[in-house]
Amino acid sequence: SEYLPYAKDICVTRLPASDQLLCAILRSSFCALQLSHREGFEIKVTESLAKYKPVIAFRSGGIPLQIEDGKTGILIERGNTQGVADALTRLYTDNDYYQEFVNELRTKEQDSKRQQFFTPFQSVNWLYLATELAYKGNDAAIVKAQPQAEDIEGTYMGNGQTRNWNAKYVRQFWQGTA
Repeated sequence: SEYLPYAKDICVTRLPASDQLLCAILRSSFCALQLSHREGFEIKVTESLAKYKPVIAFRSGGIPLQIEDGKTGILIERGNTQGVADALTRLYTDNDYYQEFVNELRTKEQDSKRQQFFTPFQSVNWLYLATELAYKGNDAAIVKAQPQAEDIEGTYMGNGQTRNWNAKYVRQFWQGTA
């Protein structure tokens, strides 16, 4: 068959839940597939993108919020297995096409977008929401209780880099002005 030369390069497996195992597999992978028919927010998608692996996924649930179609991954209509096969074949056989995704995933812009899905950024969001609710109507107390940029700058990201968070952005995000 036409695809026989690629058979040894594809491995499908069902593994137990383990962050370390997922990390090891993603680091060694070529790309990731997320073919859920219903999904809220899939951390495996974020983890894959953070390791500069393009993701081929069904356009369902919250996954389209994580993947920029044609830039960081490929979104396929739910159930279209031929579309998945075509996308995977093109990524695998067209190195320039594949490299466009990897290059985009390595940009600072994409890195900043991805970091919003991880715990430090979400912790700041939760803190903002909690203080908004706790001090509702008392703007002076809210401003005093909110983290300032200097409170959260320099968060260590675990990859040898520090992230300079923008506390003002978090407030703007929640107030709908971002």
